[in-house]
Amino acid sequence: DPLEREISAENFNQKIIDNDIKIVAITNHNYFDSNQYDEIVTLAADNYMVWPGIEIDIVDNGSKGHVIVISNPEKVEEFKKVINSITQNINFNTFSMNINELYTHFSQLDVLFAFHYNKKPELDIEIIKSFENMIQDKHRVFYEATNYRKMGILTNKGFKSILGSDVLDWNKYNEF
Repeated sequence: DPLEREISAENFNQKIIDNDIKIVAITNHNYFDSNQYDEIVTLAADNYMVWPGIEIDIVDNGSKGHVIVISNPEKVEEFKKVINSITQNINFNTFSMNINELYTHFSQLDVLFAFHYNKKPELDIEIIKSFENMIQDKHRVFYEATNYRKMGILTNKGFKSILGSDVLDWNKYNEF
């Protein structure tokens, strides 16, 4: 990542407090940094909640996109175990899985799934729908929009939507 996307745990903590954010999810790309997560949890204290997560590349049937998997923080050890089992000895820059693998690894965990939608790279809607059809708890599947307007449109069309910050430059975070 470019230097603008990197931030120390201390500076991250201060940005979250200064902006009165009450829940954050730590979702590095194809990687769960357990030490970073633990450090931010310690710094957060009672100021905000920190949820563990990961953003995973999904490649399926010629379509490529991202899904953010966010775990219940009370189940972080179980989440870490699954992440470690699938990311051992991999190249994080080229790692991907398909929808069936996503289901196999994560469906039994207490997690939420937020698929990029109308946001590059974006999985084909039919692949996301096939995942929704596999999973019993459909309330755990969200569509991640790029802005509030698109989030409103998705919500009006019956999609459960979430807006991620996807910070490109921490020096401009307050401009978000």
